[in-house]
Amino acid sequence: MFRIVRAAPALVITVALAFFIIPSTPARGVDNYAIYQNGWLGGGIITGAFSGMDLNNDNAIDAADGEVFSYSVTFYGNDHIPTLNHGLTQLQFFRYTVGSTGFRPSAPLLSSDGTFNYDADDHLIYTAGFANWTGTDNDAVVTLLPEPATLGVVAMALTLFACRPRRGLQGQV
Repeated sequence: MFRIVRAAPALVITVALAFFIIPSTPARGVDNYAIYQNGWLGGGIITGAFSGMDLNNDNAIDAADGEVFSYSVTFYGNDHIPTLNHGLTQLQFFRYTVGSTGFRPSAPLLSSDGTFNYDADDHLIYTAGFANWTGTDNDAVVTLLPEPATLGVVAMALTLFACRPRRGLQGQV
């Protein structure tokens, strides 16, 4: 036997907003992204984040066009390279194709603190003359972080669902 479950109107409206209206909303401005790259020779991982906005509508966030607003990466070191931190002031080249999963192929991400260079698209961290270096076969993975408004609607839907009135099992054995 099938049972028809009736949902509260507020829950139905909230779920409709969360799954139909918000995803179809055009880009609202600055997006936040996470960066992750692992598999480095000798161990270690790169984690980081950046924010940007495609101001000239060329489907890319490019530092040369003033579209990168924040950038930070940390390499948790290994035997070849110590822990390093690069921020926006160390960013040399940066071009991210909006909607892609990373910086390959031929989309540069290079940052340098004057000693160590992080070259995401060529899979290298190195010093001048390659006296110290490490490499990986893995691409830097970029993921879009959800905007707070989307998270708020999803949280509201889950809260309404959790707080719905419970009905007893009537007439069932």
